[in-house]
Amino acid sequence: MSEKSVLIVDDERMIREYFTSVLENYDLAVTSVGSGEEALTELEKAHFDLVISDIQMPGMSGVDLTRRIRETNPGIPILLITGAAPEEMIAEGTSQGTYFLRKPMSVQEIMRAVEMILNIKPPG
Repeated sequence: MSEKSVLIVDDERMIREYFTSVLENYDLAVTSVGSGEEALTELEKAHFDLVISDIQMPGMSGVDLTRRIRETNPGIPILLITGAAPEEMIAEGTSQGTYFLRKPMSVQEIMRAVEMILNIKPPG
């Protein structure tokens, strides 16, 4: 079975590191970047099976990033993480076939979401 790959997009380094440590338990190939612009560059270079992005970031928001990804890679699942996003932003993302998790989230919530989206089994 081929290794699945995940792109993590968050302007906070500690959040990126947290997600990376959780996802590496699944033997997923994890790439992390600090902005939507960097994410678009990575998506031009490589295929990803899942994009996990914060919604509220300086510059390009997670919803804006989702719109851009849908233009060129409509089939990639996107999991948006939000702590304080307005409901209309969440509604717009949901209408684009995007998944959501609210901060703060537990490791178990992250793992369940990734298992469901990528159709993988828990490690161990």
